[in-house]
This record gives sequence, C-alpha cells and structure tokens, in this order.
Amino acid sequence: MASKELEKLMTRVRASKVAKAAVRRRSVKEYPQKMETTTLALSGIGIPSERLRALRQETVDALAESMTRHGLLHPITLRKRPGRGYWIVAGAHRFVAAEKLRWKEIECVILDDCTPDQAELVELDENLIRAELSPAETAMHIGRRKEIYERRHPETKHGGDRKGSSSQIANLKKDRFTADTARKTGKSEAAIQRDATRAKKVEVLPDITNTSLDKGSELDALAKLSGPEQRALAARAKAGEKVSARGPRNPPKPPKIDQNAVKQAGAFHIELTSYTEEFVKRITAWHAATPRSR
Repeated sequence: MASKELEKLMTRVRASKVAKAAVRRRSVKEYPQKMETTTLALSGIGIPSERLRALRQETVDALAESMTRHGLLHPITLRKRPGRGYWIVAGAHRFVAAEKLRWKEIECVILDDCTPDQAELVELDENLIRAELSPAETAMHIGRRKEIYERRHPETKHGGDRKGSSSQIANLKKDRFTADTARKTGKSEAAIQRDATRAKKVEVLPDITNTSLDKGSELDALAKLSGPEQRALAARAKAGEKVSARGPRNPPKPPKIDQNAVKQAGAFHIELTSYTEEFVKRITAWHAATPRSR
C-alpha cells in the first residue's frame, strides 16, 4: 500500500483518540455495566452477519500495515454471545486485519451483561464518530439508531406521552433522539434529522451502498420516488450501471401520430399531384399550338 494512504489512515487514527476516549466515557454512562480489558484468542471471536457497515478490504490492508508497525492502538470491543465465544461490537476491520497478520490473540474490551440493543448502540456510535461512512451507510446507521433509541425511550418518540411538569417536558426535549445523537457523535441535529429522513423514505439503502446512487443529492432525489421506482433504479445501480435519480429517468416518448391527419395529408398529396400533372399537360398543349415567333 502506498505510504500516502497509510499516512492518511494514521492521521485519522490519531485524530480519533480523543473521540474514542469520549465515546468510551459516554458508553460507560449510557450502558452501565461492568467493562474489562483482556486478551482473547481470535478463534473465539465472531462478526455478526447483520452489521450495517460492510467490510472494506482497503481499510483492512491499511490497518494490517499500521498494526505491523505500531501494534494495535485501540482494543476491539466485544460482548458475550449465547453459549461460547464473543461477538464483535466495534473493531471488525481491526479484527480482520489481525487475522490477515495471523495473530493468535488480540486485546479487547468486553461489555459484560450487555443487551443486544446496548451493544448495537455502541457499534453505531463508534462508526458514526470514527468510520468513513458513505451517505447511504450514514443514513442506515442513523435510522437504525433512531429505531433502537425510541424503542428504549418511547416517551421521546414523536407523538409519545409527553404529559408532566415543565421541567419534565424540558428534559424530554433535551433527551430527544436528535439531541442525544448529537451529543454522542458530534454531528449537528440538522444533519441527524436529514439522515433520519433519508433512512425513513429511501427503502433501498442497503442495495445502493458504494454505487452511483450513494450520494447525498441522489438519496434526496430517491426519497421523492415511489418504492417500485426506487427498486428499479437500485437494481440497475447494483449491476454497475451509472444511473441517477435526478432528472428524467426514461427517454422521452415520441409524439403520438394522428392517423386521421396522415390520411388527410395523403389525400391532399394525391390531389395536388393530379392538379400539377393536369397543369403541365395544358401548358405543353398550349406551347404546341402556339406558332413560334421569328
């Protein structure tokens, strides 16, 4: 891998140290369970199949090169899975990079007694802060976070039970989804609301990741289309076609031909031809009958 790409990755890693520490502090407060740091064998760790962020080979390669030089800068985060072993909550790219390097063990933080919802919120927040997500991936993360957050805090949902004192109402406003997500990710509430709207209205987000439709303007245009129109465009984009949801999506139809007008034009042409032939005959006869002047 080019040194320029590695330097870019290391810059992101260094810049994320403060954010990572803040996320972990907030995670302890938001998910109040015992956390421990340890070293585990890679063989006992798995990646959940339903995770929203797809693994990127170029990121794995860059991390493997970084880990060869500097070791693991941030432990991965795990939770116990039923039976034996652990699921990755955050750090799937680091885990796969360790596998590529044929490490036997890896340093990790274990979230003890962590529910699936709590674990997923940790993963979502980590990706929203540290990962370079595409517009479609960002919308999926925000949409999923909103779904989990409002399930855990139904009183903050739009239309939920908001009865209570003025101080309780003020706390509800403070704890609304956009405000909570802004505090935990550093994003603006306006950006969070925009991505939540995209997640709600664009039903093909998983199918258009890393395609020509994976742009903010394209997502906003897709949100205005019907479900069948979205799916048709997504299928073409997923197949590798460069498509756009903006502007005309189909070539203009040719104007409809009026068959009565065609018949009338044909009849006029025949009549005009007949008159022309008759005129030519008369002119020819007149010339033949008229003596030539000398």
